[in-house]
Amino acid sequence: MSTDHYADLQILREVLTRELATVNQYEQLAAAANSSAVKALLEHLLYEEKEHIAELFALLEQLDRDQRAHFLLSGVTDKIANHDMTVLKNSHAAKDSSTEPKVWQPARLTVGSLLGQKQ
Repeated sequence: MSTDHYADLQILREVLTRELATVNQYEQLAAAANSSAVKALLEHLLYEEKEHIAELFALLEQLDRDQRAHFLLSGVTDKIANHDMTVLKNSHAAKDSSTEPKVWQPARLTVGSLLGQKQ
């Protein structure tokens, strides 16, 4: 693996770490929000962050053979492959402002779970 390729993978994993932390933070903030407008905005931002996580997973799978093997062994690849991301985008664009679309969600992901550590 070239140094440039390795650097790109490090960048993707750093971004993934930040996206996961942001999801956790937005969930906490949305739960604490008193205003329905604030809650709705945070839930919208949360949905977008989860979409970013899915995009990062897809690119990591494409660029890192070892990571792809772990995704395959864990069944993550099959679960993601069986869900058409265009459905998510279309559902989100046309959704009722009070609810997010019901989609398959993996168990809560953390940096540790991505490294294979038990939670």
